[in-house]
Amino acid sequence: MYQPSVRRGSVLPRTRIVMLTAILAILAMFMQLASSGVLASGGPSVVADQVTYDPGTTVTLSGSGFDAGSTLSVVLTRPDGSVVTGDGSETPGSDNVVADIEGGFTYLYILPLDISGVYNVDIVDGNGTTLASTFFFDAHYRGGTIKWERAPGGRVVTFTITSAWLSSPGHTLNFGDGES
Repeated sequence: MYQPSVRRGSVLPRTRIVMLTAILAILAMFMQLASSGVLASGGPSVVADQVTYDPGTTVTLSGSGFDAGSTLSVVLTRPDGSVVTGDGSETPGSDNVVADIEGGFTYLYILPLDISGVYNVDIVDGNGTTLASTFFFDAHYRGGTIKWERAPGGRVVTFTITSAWLSSPGHTLNFGDGES
């Protein structure tokens, strides 16, 4: 049976001591952070159930860590800068929610069909203080690609545009021939 030999003064025991010391130092650092509250997750937070959504779908926001029974405003700012209620009626303003006994809430917001980009969410208390924030994207906020081909020997250029953006009437894309 093979038994490895370890010589006195070899590197192996010294390496183990250094590794053990490093592990203990890291453990002590995490214990210090935990006792100071830095690693605590009990503060107010809000999250969306997805990062991206299709136009017209419903966003579910979940909040936690708020004072039980507190009334909170859900201020959802759309990419065009407007703030409207989440019921799909396009009524200007924000909605209120009440935190449950555990400090949580669920809020539903119906996305419009015609506004794409980043939606910002702020949870605001009665004093106007923002307690938590998050954001999400309209799914067609992705950009796109433009492919072009020039006809051999000619001045005709064919563009093929592939985009994930929602197209609305009245939006045009103009190209010139480079001459004024």
